[in-house]
Amino acid sequence: MDNNVPLLTASRSADQKDGLLFAFERVMISSLDQEKTGALTSYYMKTFGIKTVHEDDFKKEIFHLSQGNPRIIQQLCSLARDAKYQREGLVNTKLMDLDRRISEALHDQV
Repeated sequence: MDNNVPLLTASRSADQKDGLLFAFERVMISSLDQEKTGALTSYYMKTFGIKTVHEDDFKKEIFHLSQGNPRIIQQLCSLARDAKYQREGLVNTKLMDLDRRISEALHDQV
C-alpha cells in the first residue's frame, strides 16, 4: 500500500427526499507480493498460534493458494488452527484450500 492509508467513509444523506441512505467511497486493495504475504502470514501464525515444522514452506503454500489476496490469506490461516489440518507438525494447506472453496461455493448458492 502507499504511504497514504485509504479510508472508507459512510454518511447519511442530509436530504431525505432523494432516497439515498448511504454514500460509500470504494477502496480497492490489491494483491500482496510474496514478501508481504509472508509478513501477513507470520502475523496470523502468531495471532492464531499456528505451529508448523516448515514455516517457510507453509508461507510459500499460502502465497501460492491465495495469490496474495489478503482475505484468502486470513481465511487459510484461520483454518490452519483446526487440528484436522495438522499432522506431525505439518499443515495440509491443500485440504484447507479445498474446504475454503467448498464453503464459499455453498455460501454463494444460498
